[in-house]
Amino acid sequence: VYPNPGNGHISVRQPDNVSQRPVTYKIINSAGECLISDKTDNSSEIKIDISSFPSGLYFIVFSRENKVQTLKYNLIK
Repeated sequence: VYPNPGNGHISVRQPDNVSQRPVTYKIINSAGECLISDKTDNSSEIKIDISSFPSGLYFIVFSRENKVQTLKYNLIK
């Protein structure tokens, strides 16, 4: 996830061996509320825009097949 911290324009690079499979992701705020839930296409880089959200800590939860990965993102305005 880069840049982190950042201004809300998030890029996530997927490894080459998994970039051909869709992935589901959720953006969750520090209160545990799901703000975005979406599914990507088969690209190797995922772009997410949370620039309209207030500054704070967010969690990006990726899930593919039986695997789940959670990353922290610090939004600073």
